[in-house]
Amino acid sequence: MYIPPVLLTTFWGNTAAGLFQSAYKVALVPILICTVLIQSIYPSIVSRFATSDKDSITNLYHFGTKMLLNIVLPCFVIFLFLSEEIIAFIYGKNYLEATWGLKAMAPYILLTAILGMSMHLLLAIDKQRIVAKIAVYTTIVSIIINFF
Repeated sequence: MYIPPVLLTTFWGNTAAGLFQSAYKVALVPILICTVLIQSIYPSIVSRFATSDKDSITNLYHFGTKMLLNIVLPCFVIFLFLSEEIIAFIYGKNYLEATWGLKAMAPYILLTAILGMSMHLLLAIDKQRIVAKIAVYTTIVSIIINFF
């Protein structure tokens, strides 16, 4: 999430970038939890790949994905429907314009969990080129989305 603040500052000014960063700080909590979960499962997937235990890899991937969805689906719903209350509680009523940023990050959180688990699975099974292509694609999509 380094590109959006730069584009926001360039095209809409410091206030828009600051509001976005305020919302991002709130969204960062479930993202960090997901990252910890993914990183804790990754070594197990790698070790299973080394022993060619594909069933175990599949089970770990499904387990990790279910755990991530248990974390991010409630956050997704809460951020979509209670973003105004969350922003007001954390930052005060002067930051209510950051509500749009938190609502916009709800799908980002959901995609981060799913893509994060999938990309780590691909890395674990020696599919780095696919991960690189996905990373380039998501960067391009992120840049395009920031213009709208």
